[in-house]
Amino acid sequence: MRQEGRAELPPIDARLRRFYLVDVFTREAFAGNPLAVVADADGVDETTMRHVARESNQSETTFLLSPTQPAALWRLRSFTPSGAEVFGAGHNALGAWWWLAEAGRLALNAPQTTFAQELGARVLPVEIMSTAGRPSAIGMVPSVALLWCGVHRSPGPGGRPPRHRIRSPG
Repeated sequence: MRQEGRAELPPIDARLRRFYLVDVFTREAFAGNPLAVVADADGVDETTMRHVARESNQSETTFLLSPTQPAALWRLRSFTPSGAEVFGAGHNALGAWWWLAEAGRLALNAPQTTFAQELGARVLPVEIMSTAGRPSAIGMVPSVALLWCGVHRSPGPGGRPPRHRIRSPG
């Protein structure tokens, strides 16, 4: 089933999964907060996800899956090297969406596009700013995720919620 905004690619061998190292919150290679992103992770069982996260030994490893909730475009599952699953919308989600945008897996047809991501049982928004179909910044409204976790945060300047963003290295 093809979803609006999601580019379809041919399937890969079920036994193989590509993974990518993404440097989040930096403009330099080998700096910032590294993240392992496993593309096309449908069919990878949870035990294997935990093993891969341990093997990659990054603070988090994020697996990109088809969503189980119809409102979401992608489902993200993230694990620490110790095997704990994390459901936050932090560097794990920002880095995964940056990879999706750079890899051509998203339709970036406007200067700003909002997508929906499935994290745990929740569907949360993510904004991608782009120029000529390439990402220039990715933002999330953390107050949505923080309120989901029971944390209250004051609004940012002008009464708007604060945002986490990553920007293009260029």
